[in-house]
Amino acid sequence: MQYTGLARAEFEAGHQLDSPPRCSRLHGHRYGVEVEVEGRLNHKTSLAVDLDALAESLSALCAELRDRDLNEMMPGVITTPYGVAAWIMERLLATWPVTRVSVTESGSTTATATREVRAHGPAYVTH
Repeated sequence: MQYTGLARAEFEAGHQLDSPPRCSRLHGHRYGVEVEVEGRLNHKTSLAVDLDALAESLSALCAELRDRDLNEMMPGVITTPYGVAAWIMERLLATWPVTRVSVTESGSTTATATREVRAHGPAYVTH
């Protein structure tokens, strides 16, 4: 049986986009991040994934972004919620079995990146 778990964190940061025009100046948002992981239950520990450790990793990553310019922190990434979600997923996949990252911008819009495992390896999809 597969199990999923979630960790959540928040941070505030600034960014600038080429379009739409209202986003072309440096401005900031409060971001909410939700990370879903998947694993099989370890019967010795009764855990599929150590969610406390995942929450600590996510909080540490969000602390790196807090009060920073996302364009500087994420070179080459278009810092929409889609781009931020994919960037966070890529960073966490090095140590966690992440299946989904959702990023909410200012509490009103959410974008999600999911990991699809295909025959030739994982792929990232944003929604």
